[in-house]
Amino acid sequence: MALEQDIAELVTASNNLTQIVDDKIQQIDSKVISAESKIDSAILNFAKSHSSQVVSYYDNTRHSQTSINPEIDPLDETKTKWIALPTTDTAFHMYPSVNRLTKIHTTNCYSYHPGHYEDPKHSIDHSCTKVQFVLANDSASSEQINTQLALQNTNHTYHGGWWNGTGVFDAKVVRVPGLHPYSRLFIRYINGTVIEGKSPQNVLNFGGNPTLSVTKVINYPYIKA
Repeated sequence: MALEQDIAELVTASNNLTQIVDDKIQQIDSKVISAESKIDSAILNFAKSHSSQVVSYYDNTRHSQTSINPEIDPLDETKTKWIALPTTDTAFHMYPSVNRLTKIHTTNCYSYHPGHYEDPKHSIDHSCTKVQFVLANDSASSEQINTQLALQNTNHTYHGGWWNGTGVFDAKVVRVPGLHPYSRLFIRYINGTVIEGKSPQNVLNFGGNPTLSVTKVINYPYIKA
């Protein structure tokens, strides 16, 4: 009788263990299915975010600071005013989304520091002129653009390098209330110093004459900047 009871208890324990295992397997299967669904959804959202683009095109003309001839910012001599990038009759207008990833495609974004060639180096010119990008209403003024950028209160990078090659760079997007939302690419030049402890100099007189060629601008409305 004792042996039969032990066997019965062993069978019961085995059945209980089997049920526990079955329950765990079902839980695991459920979690795997849920994870697979989330992965599929993430892949779909990723594809959607990158395939949904607002694109405008520029003519790849090589511009320089001299050829564009921007005005200096009256409040900061190390910067110029914002100026619309000149282009021919290409499809350069767009309706970009604010605070979304925006990329500028260039075949040239060249900057250098001319003081490198001075003797002694940088004895007169210790600046390097680079460029910043923003998409704004076609009729926006430089002052209006600055106001909207200040409201965003985010870091605004500047671009350019001492090499002659292609590059893809970040841009900000602003929308000025009351103006038609049709937007285009604006640029401004800004001086940085290449010598520690020195302050940037007047952007029109120091820092070199950078060049720029733009082919297209892409705004990704589903990707946060």
